[in-house]
Amino acid sequence: MVAEKFKEAPTVGGTSEECWSILTDVDRIADWVSVVGSVTEIEHLAKYSAVLEDRMGSFSMKADLDVVVTDLQPQKSITIRADGIGFTNHR
Repeated sequence: MVAEKFKEAPTVGGTSEECWSILTDVDRIADWVSVVGSVTEIEHLAKYSAVLEDRMGSFSMKADLDVVVTDLQPQKSITIRADGIGFTNHR
């Protein structure tokens, strides 16, 4: 099983309310990541499904993800976990 952990602490020029509004706008965040094909909100700030899709030459990759918010501190931090199955096929 492949696992990755990411942790970032960037400095931004907005209020905490402005930043929170942007960082919890799932559609907006999904637009920033080129491999995200679609995201569906199941329960706001709790559960989502997502599809990652990419293509390299004649190969394509697709991964269906279950995304769960594991820790939520409103206006301060959010931690998510995404689990899924990916596959590659020849086109």
